[in-house]
Amino acid sequence: MLGAPVLLAALPPDVGLALDGAVAPDGAVGVFTTIGAVLLVETGRAARPVMMPNERSEPALAFAFDPSGRLLLAGGKNFDPPVVRRFDRDLGEEIAPLSDGGAVVVGISFSADGRRMATAALDGVVRIWEYGPAPRLLRALTGNEGLASHAAFAPDGAEVATVDGDGSVRVFAVESGTLLRSARPHSDWINRIAWSDDRRFLSTASDDGTARLLSAETLMSLRIVRNTASTIRASLTDRSEYLVTNDQERIVFIDTASALERPDAASLLARAEEAAGMRLEGLTLVVR
Repeated sequence: MLGAPVLLAALPPDVGLALDGAVAPDGAVGVFTTIGAVLLVETGRAARPVMMPNERSEPALAFAFDPSGRLLLAGGKNFDPPVVRRFDRDLGEEIAPLSDGGAVVVGISFSADGRRMATAALDGVVRIWEYGPAPRLLRALTGNEGLASHAAFAPDGAEVATVDGDGSVRVFAVESGTLLRSARPHSDWINRIAWSDDRRFLSTASDDGTARLLSAETLMSLRIVRNTASTIRASLTDRSEYLVTNDQERIVFIDTASALERPDAASLLARAEEAAGMRLEGLTLVVR
């Protein structure tokens, strides 16, 4: 049973409304708001702005703590020039930003071991960085149609999945940059992609109003969840038991068991006949 909610902090009145957040390993919470402010909430301290917008006053589009939890990173249209801004919690101030070739960064993610960082940008390129005190650009992954929107590393760090503005998913080899497979499961901008812990599945959330559970091997859709509005994010719980997705109005937990089964052809046909209220006759299936 869930415990009673605890109020961490109230946002100051002049920073806008909270849009999204990230949680550091020590429990600190970063929040970005509708006017483009980035706030930090630490245990026992009031919410404090650590990055304020310029005159554009647009929300941050990329937002994450680094693996140590020490640095809070943000990117978006409200940063001029377009860079990934970094706030150092220990120093209490911003440090030198990262330049992504002049492109607006809309997605930031890290490999599980913390050695690699991926940035997705509006120039359609996902860049892979060797992460450390002075991050170093390793390679640029091209081939996304239009705008790259997000990227996620596989649990072992060997592959990275990228998504873009036309609804496509691509999986690349991290070390070589080789495109391994691609598909277009959505009809609109994909907001988020995530891997399951066992590398068997991917979950996606799109502005087409759906969240999808995909086979990581084939990128085929195994389960589709239709929401009432743009789907903001989707992820899988431990052991891939549930697909968790939310739009602007609700949070949905979907049992994935039926999607993960591998029924035989007879079972699939029986289900189709039951759903249609009809029975198929006179058709012979031949193994190809």
